[in-house]
Amino acid sequence: MKKIMFNERYGLQQASFDGSKTMTRRIVPDKIKKDAFVYQSHHIDDDRAYERYILEHAPYKVGEIVAVAQRYSQLVEEIESLIERLGLPFIVKEEIRKHKGWDNKMYVRAEDMPRRIKITGLRVEGLAGISDEDCLKEGITHVPVGINHFGVRDLMKGVTYYYYTPYLAYKGLIDSLNKRGFFESNPLVYAYSYEMVEW
Repeated sequence: MKKIMFNERYGLQQASFDGSKTMTRRIVPDKIKKDAFVYQSHHIDDDRAYERYILEHAPYKVGEIVAVAQRYSQLVEEIESLIERLGLPFIVKEEIRKHKGWDNKMYVRAEDMPRRIKITGLRVEGLAGISDEDCLKEGITHVPVGINHFGVRDLMKGVTYYYYTPYLAYKGLIDSLNKRGFFESNPLVYAYSYEMVEW
């Protein structure tokens, strides 16, 4: 089983868990784009050969179940909270605290993860071509107050940044996650739709 990671600082992991985020975009690697270009050059009569090659080499496929990576420490906190509410004794084994995945979800095993998503849709597009509707599906929040109605919450700083449109909010989010101007560089992305599924 494969795993996928969502950003915690901007609440994207929690937004996936609560269902307010149902899309994610992932950069198409340069190697895939180069190989797709070569593939297209051998199929000049097929206008969609380039896009089809990229889709065929997507990390996740439609219908695939993918584990949502969480730090082991986060999972233990959730389990301890549940056990405490039930009034049961619970002791965490010390070995798991020594695991690299205790504080870094890059190192956790997909099979250990209690939350999964099912890929329900996939397409290839330029990042800057995202619609307002898809921006909201990416976890941008709508706040019907004042002039700026669309927010991006920075949990580390404890502040919310507000924008006039979902598009501008998503642009701000992407540039915060990468670097200023990254969104406007319009990289090619896999646009995935997904839904949470039972473990």
